[in-house]
Amino acid sequence: MNNLTSERQSYIDTIEDLKKQFKQYENLDPDFYLHILYDTLNYQNCREYGFVNALSRKYVLERKKAHNLFGNLIDNDDGMEIQYMFGIVKEKDKEFIFIDLDENVFTVRGIPNITVRHDDPVSAILNDDGSVDIYWKYRSKKLMNEDRLLDQKYSEKKENLRSNTKKDSATFQKAYLGDYNVLIVTGNNGPVYRDMLMNCGIKADFIDPFEKSPVHLKHALKRPDFVIICTDSTPHYVLELLEEDQGNKYVLVYNSNEDNVYLRLKFAIADYQYNY
Repeated sequence: MNNLTSERQSYIDTIEDLKKQFKQYENLDPDFYLHILYDTLNYQNCREYGFVNALSRKYVLERKKAHNLFGNLIDNDDGMEIQYMFGIVKEKDKEFIFIDLDENVFTVRGIPNITVRHDDPVSAILNDDGSVDIYWKYRSKKLMNEDRLLDQKYSEKKENLRSNTKKDSATFQKAYLGDYNVLIVTGNNGPVYRDMLMNCGIKADFIDPFEKSPVHLKHALKRPDFVIICTDSTPHYVLELLEEDQGNKYVLVYNSNEDNVYLRLKFAIADYQYNY
């Protein structure tokens, strides 16, 4: 019986050790993995890296979706919003032209790191001089149309966010709140909320969870007196990083606009002052 008990305890200890080892890798920065893959890639194992093309495509699309959905617009050198286009490339007189889905014709200015051929379905970026840069080539027109519909869907959401922001603009005078350190976690309107709180005396800053790794974000959450989390423009993993037993340090805003951010923080500060 003692042997069974000892053996059982040995299994339990082994499982706990494995859990601890696994936990070390749970929140590693994706940059860490990518550097390992980059360093280990060579001519002998390159066939095993074929999935990198799909990863690259998803990276481009997900980054674009995040920008379109949460309003962090990618800007060109002149600060103008980039316009994405879909269509076909044609080769004419040893030069490429781009024909969009409405059959408008554009000169191709650049094709960075992509090899295209006559009649390839592609995505392009409209330049300020009326030319385009090709930034993605699709294996089929079906995939191109899927991305076009996604782009349209998220562009509509972006416009809705802009409209809601205008509707939800400040409707009352915001008073001094104190000199607390506050971090705002949001993928949308971070500079707007930061500046508004700074005008109320708050030492405010913001962080975009779509631009920073979970490891970076977890470290940043420890420093401020209050952390405002705009749940409608924040990925779910952020909530899993919150430490327990932190009182009212974490301020969740479910329908984020300037008024709601201000009021939720005001209530959190009042509660803190009452209890401490």
